[in-house]
Amino acid sequence: INAEYGNKLLKQDRMGQQGAKDVKEEKIDKEEKKKRQERRSRVAKEILETERSYVKGLTILLDVYMKPLLAALENKKPIISSEQVVDIFSIAPDILHLHEKILAELELLVGKWNEKTELSSVFINHAEALKMYTDYVCNYDKALMVLSKCGKKPKFNKYLLDSKGSQYMDIQSYLIMPVQRLPRYRLLLEDLIKNTNGLHHKDYKPLLGACEKIKSVTNFINEQKRDAEDMNQVMQIQSQLGDQDIFTKTRRVLMEGKVTADKRPAQYYLFNDFLVISEQTFIGGINMIVKGFLRDIAIKEASDFIEISLGKTISVIKFSTSEEQSNWTQKFHVARSKSLEFSAPTVESPQSTKHVKSKST
Repeated sequence: INAEYGNKLLKQDRMGQQGAKDVKEEKIDKEEKKKRQERRSRVAKEILETERSYVKGLTILLDVYMKPLLAALENKKPIISSEQVVDIFSIAPDILHLHEKILAELELLVGKWNEKTELSSVFINHAEALKMYTDYVCNYDKALMVLSKCGKKPKFNKYLLDSKGSQYMDIQSYLIMPVQRLPRYRLLLEDLIKNTNGLHHKDYKPLLGACEKIKSVTNFINEQKRDAEDMNQVMQIQSQLGDQDIFTKTRRVLMEGKVTADKRPAQYYLFNDFLVISEQTFIGGINMIVKGFLRDIAIKEASDFIEISLGKTISVIKFSTSEEQSNWTQKFHVARSKSLEFSAPTVESPQSTKHVKSKST
């Protein structure tokens, strides 16, 4: 009987310990839930505060820096040209208009914040419109170049200093704001997701979708920027080559550099589908040594030179180093193979690659 009574007491003691443990864990869960809700609330307020600050910055950019330039143009007292104003400020007015809407929605939601508030709809509904940033981001480098060029004019410099005064930042600090905004959205949304209960909160999955949309828009803008930079590089090369029309929207520069072509100094431009090797004439003109599609070009490789055949024309090209020659040859083969996949040769070409014995060039 004593043993049975002792076992009963031991069982009750264990049950009491388990109960105390459950109560403690429940208390910890409640505390953790409360901390997560507090962190979530702080992130939401940060989203709102940074949006306010962003809209304020864009407003200063336009009211303090852009509008007086437009007013000077209307009054026939230009400080810079209308084209330069557009180049510097791009679509900043459209971006401000969009974010005034976003701010109004955030003010409404965060102003009545509670643990059930959903923010995802703000970003999902405006994700498509945010693609307008493409124009601004792609123009940003040009804006800085035009700004630098205008900065050589004393009148414009004085205007910037007078506008800035002691209460505003310099114009560059405002111009970069749109470039930084979308990556900031992504970080803030990721932080909001981290502090949103994935099992019980209705906004958890929509927030994941909103974050993906912002990532998608950011990636789209980055791709468009790279494409714009690549196209600009081709256009710059075309301007160097005078009246040679080599620009297409899909053409990209793979390599460029100096070589010896048929024992004469020359410049090469290897594109993803095209090759140009040119030399400067004594009177400052440009002479084309090789100009053609990669699909129509064959090369013969030696240890210290490459023989290039295009139709009936053959040129011997020598690079500065064996490493550069090897790199050029590899890029040529990969680009030519891809080029052949998409189009048939327009002229009958010899076998694309042969190895020949080295000879003096």
